[in-house]
Order: sequence, then structure tokens, then C-alpha cells
Amino acid sequence: MIYLVMGQIGAGKSVMSKRLCEHLGAKHLALGSLLRNTYAGHPQLKHGKLMPDELVFKAVKDYIDQQGSAAIVVDGFPRNKHQEEWLNDYLMGNPDQYVKAVYVLEVSDKVVNKRLQLRARDDDTKEAIKERKKVFAEQVQPIIDYYGSREQVIHVNADKEVEEVFAEMLAKLPQ
Repeated sequence: MIYLVMGQIGAGKSVMSKRLCEHLGAKHLALGSLLRNTYAGHPQLKHGKLMPDELVFKAVKDYIDQQGSAAIVVDGFPRNKHQEEWLNDYLMGNPDQYVKAVYVLEVSDKVVNKRLQLRARDDDTKEAIKERKKVFAEQVQPIIDYYGSREQVIHVNADKEVEEVFAEMLAKLPQ
């Protein structure tokens, strides 16, 4: 089973995904890290742009295939409608995996700005941050709406401290 963790830049997707993995004994597919490691130096990554879908699909498919039927927490995927459709098609042909729940970490701009200052990653330039926020609103939000129509979305207030956010995630964990 697959748990998707979604939210805008700085929402805490990686932190919460790692915690959820530990709790569930699941594998962690962190798309951003997977892409940065697989395609280091790619110009799209340097400018906060999304990677071409074909490259994303290959990396995601390879990762999921390696896990078999293990539970997987996915951080940062799908990021557009085409990726969401690909994931649904891919999972239809993979009886070992299905989307169990979609956690949406909701966070204010004030908290995002504070968190990004603390993490100080090379690709967190003002231009890249602005682009990622725009991409989230235009491309990721419709995916959240899709999963919401299937009653798979779990909204979590991610403005709080890590322990409080994680406690809310666990309290809402589907059985």
C-alpha cells in the first residue's frame, strides 16, 4: 500500500514522511531526493522546474518495483495531472500496490518562509521557491482535488511543531 504525502515547499513532507515510515515500517520514496541523486546537475533541478515526466516515471517505477509489496510512503509525487494518471495506470497493473491515503500538509507562507531559512538548501533560491509555489497551486492542487473526490485525502495542519503534526497524522491514519 502507498501513502502519498503532499504539500507545498517547506510543508514538512520529508520530515513527516520519514516519521510515518518509521511508524509503519514502510519504505520511503522521496521524489526530490531520488531525482537529485539520479539526475544530479540536471538544469531543470537547478531552476526549481519539474523534471520531464519520462525521467520521473522511470525513477518512480524502478523504485516501486524494487519494493515488491512493501508499504511505501511517497513524498512529492505525483506533481502534475499526467503523473497522477500514470501512477493510477501503473498501480492498476501492479496488484501489490495501491494508494491507501493522501496526506496533505497545509502550511502558511509565514511558516514556510521560516522553515526555508533554517534548511538553507542550494536549490532554495527566491526564484526557485516562487516557481515551486506556483507549480503547487497550478499543478499539484488539482491532484489533491482528484484524490479528495475519491475520499482519500487527509488534511493535516502543518503549521505546528513536528510532534504535534505527526500526532495529528497518526490520529487520522486510516485502518
